[in-house]
Amino acid sequence: MALKQRQPRKRASITSLIDVIFLLLLFFMLSSTFSRFSEIDISVAERQGGASTRSAESARLVIEVVGVSLGDEQIVDEALLARLRALSAAGTTTLTVVPEDAVVTQRLIDVLTLMSQVPGLEINLIGPAP
Repeated sequence: MALKQRQPRKRASITSLIDVIFLLLLFFMLSSTFSRFSEIDISVAERQGGASTRSAESARLVIEVVGVSLGDEQIVDEALLARLRALSAAGTTTLTVVPEDAVVTQRLIDVLTLMSQVPGLEINLIGPAP
């Protein structure tokens, strides 16, 4: 009974595997999009004791999923900047911003970025509207 002699296995070359991984890495790096994130300075205001009174120079802005409400007026995002500049020119110095429950953070940041373009406007952000 003659046994066959085992042939030693050839070592697998990983050079081609490294080349493929490098090409995939290069492809995904070149085909991906890079988002540019912006920062918004947010300072926390201290709560004042007593009942809050609404002054004539303050307004309330409710951020909705689509559009915003300034008082009882519905405004689309494209007209918001012009409306806020007109409010600021009329003497409004404080804007209370209330996001609805369904509003995502990115939507809130987009509206706050728009509002930051109005000079001299103090923005107070409070929790979501019920």
